[in-house]
Amino acid sequence: MFSKKMNKLISRVPVSIKVTAWFTAVIIFLFGIVLSSVILLEDRYINNTSTEELVSAVEKIYENPDEFENFDDGIYYIKYNADNEIIAGKIPKDFDLALAFSIEDINTYQIENKKFLYYDTRLKNTGDWIRGIYPLSKFQNNISKIWNIGFYYIAPFLIILVIFIGYRIVKNAFKPVKKISETALEIKKSKNFSRRIELDNSEDEIHKMASTFNEMLDTVEETFIHEKQFSSDVSHELRTPITVILAQSDYALDYVETLDEAKESFEVINRQAKKMTNLINQIMELSKMERQNKIEKDKINFSNIILQLLEDYRTLLENNNIELITNIEKDLRIYGNKLMLERLFVNLFTNAMKFTKTTINVSLNRINKEVILQIKDDGIGITKEDQKYIWDRFFQTSDSRNKDKNKGSGLGLSMVNRIVQLHLATIDVESEVGKGTCFIVKFPI
Repeated sequence: MFSKKMNKLISRVPVSIKVTAWFTAVIIFLFGIVLSSVILLEDRYINNTSTEELVSAVEKIYENPDEFENFDDGIYYIKYNADNEIIAGKIPKDFDLALAFSIEDINTYQIENKKFLYYDTRLKNTGDWIRGIYPLSKFQNNISKIWNIGFYYIAPFLIILVIFIGYRIVKNAFKPVKKISETALEIKKSKNFSRRIELDNSEDEIHKMASTFNEMLDTVEETFIHEKQFSSDVSHELRTPITVILAQSDYALDYVETLDEAKESFEVINRQAKKMTNLINQIMELSKMERQNKIEKDKINFSNIILQLLEDYRTLLENNNIELITNIEKDLRIYGNKLMLERLFVNLFTNAMKFTKTTINVSLNRINKEVILQIKDDGIGITKEDQKYIWDRFFQTSDSRNKDKNKGSGLGLSMVNRIVQLHLATIDVESEVGKGTCFIVKFPI
């Protein structure tokens, strides 16, 4: 239970403080290692130096017994006779005089916080002992002072300095993250997808993440606006047939007296219901396409597909006095989805049938590593301004082009564009007002 509460409390701590704490802990740990190493090395250096000095001094007396002194350069000297009695010298405080002699060995004696090095040698002629004693207490005190200064003064200062500088660095480094969080919260509250994170010119990973977040917001905003417009357009497109159906129903209920009059109302209702059904089916089909990122593709004979579809429309073309001119190269094969490619051709071809005056040209040819489909009509064309929007859902050109008989849902070219994208193809439109329009689709082989 306690651990859960602690984890919950820790989870609420800002990331900048967590990182600063870890950073500070690492610095303190490294500082402790460095300080301990320095003290250890210094202590070892002092021991080695002191040992060399002690041995050298005692050996010097061994070679020249007449140069014996009680004390010289921090070293105490004691002379013992053969009976281990002190006959000369100076004794350092707290040193044990009863310590046994040991020839040519460096020995250590420690009592409480005092440490001594001592070295013994025996004179050749007299049999007397010379003992040199080197107190290390002075050096130990210095080391202890250094440690105390480092621990009580330098370490706290460094910790405070590290915390301050580390926190400032981490806070600045995580500023984009904070801005991301604040921006996301503002968007959540205000539903305003136009908000963006203000960035400087830095190129570190966090700034790249913030930049990616801005790009994501661009996509979200675009999608939000698009879907909002889509919903509005769908509502608008469905409102008209629903209004007509309700009006005809009310009229039939209130005024129709004969079967013939009722039949006229039923025909209007049926026609509008079919229009709604067709619109809904197109919306669902387009929505499904837009959710797809990959499609099943097979190597298909695109030439045969187009020839077969054109044959299906031949009677309709004749009834409408539309001349069809074709240039279909045989056995052109591409990787694609047969149903989608049929939908693409039908949408472009029926679009040409709506707006052409007398002639439709259909060509399918291979140029280099592309199969190019062209569908051209001789209608009134599309203005440069309208060409920018023809791929948008529910967009319809001016009333002069869209006479009542030609009005559609405005979804056909949106479907075409999505099918082209799923096939990694390209589509262009060439149009001149008063002369006609040509759609050009290029498929990679």
